[in-house]
Amino acid sequence: VDVYLFPCYKCGDGAGQVTATAQYLQKNGLTVGTFWFDIEGPQYWSSSTSSNVAFFEAMVSGGKSSGANIGVYTSSSQWTPIMGSYTGGSSFPLWYAHYDNNPSFSDFQAFAGWTSPTMKQYAGDTTLCGAGVDKNWFPGGTPSAAAASSSSAASSGPAASSASSGSSASSASSASSGSSSSGSSSGSSDSSSESHDTSDT
Repeated sequence: VDVYLFPCYKCGDGAGQVTATAQYLQKNGLTVGTFWFDIEGPQYWSSSTSSNVAFFEAMVSGGKSSGANIGVYTSSSQWTPIMGSYTGGSSFPLWYAHYDNNPSFSDFQAFAGWTSPTMKQYAGDTTLCGAGVDKNWFPGGTPSAAAASSSSAASSGPAASSASSGSSASSASSASSGSSSSGSSSGSSDSSSESHDTSDT
């Protein structure tokens, strides 16, 4: 099971948002694979890239202190306005978005220190088994997707999680102080109910 957190910059305490989410998951017996930091939406962040970098680094500190395996969900069009020329995120796995309906990395172009991705969100705002989902892919098998299911989670800021086992997943849920999604998987593509706007088109 992987999780992703959409942080609340204006709420402050980046480290605290991550540790509170991790503690909630641990309290409820969820073993997490990768803890993805969702970095998108410049309008939700400071106009100061240095302030945003400091917040991101606080999140990393919180993740490390919680024993999390950190990953970053973003794209070039979102990361650069928020983080500027900062390359510190590239030490973590990248889940990027490009809505080209192509479940492969053939479109990927290096940015912010990342030279290769781990996962791609290749389609957004689609419907699967009656649920609104985003589709994701990573190497490991034939692209497929499972039906979405609803649940709920709590965290200190807007959060979301999607589960994966093998190479595919689908998910949908809500969080206590923002929005989140979680689910399970099998195959080589992932569908999540959370709508993202990081896609480079």
